[in-house]
Amino acid sequence: MNVLILILAALVWLVALVGFVQIVRGAVGIARLAPVGTGPVEVLWPLGRLDYPAIEARLGQAAAPHVARFRKGIRYFVMAIIPFFALIIMNIVTGQAA
Repeated sequence: MNVLILILAALVWLVALVGFVQIVRGAVGIARLAPVGTGPVEVLWPLGRLDYPAIEARLGQAAAPHVARFRKGIRYFVMAIIPFFALIIMNIVTGQAA
């Protein structure tokens, strides 16, 4: 059972890593599209609020692939968080947590 939990945990971490990389790549792509005189924080601020239409309205259609990559990364990351907590609970219930 312990080996199974470790294998599942490794897969969950791999999915989370893929999601994190997609999030960073999307954010960097959006930050590079920032107009001259505008800081990247001003452009990336709507990402924190998950306001994707505001980013596309501000930067145009050039931001669409980066926003899609960011959204896919968020989806992967959230998809990995749920099994991660399930593995923690399963590890505690089976007595392997100590």
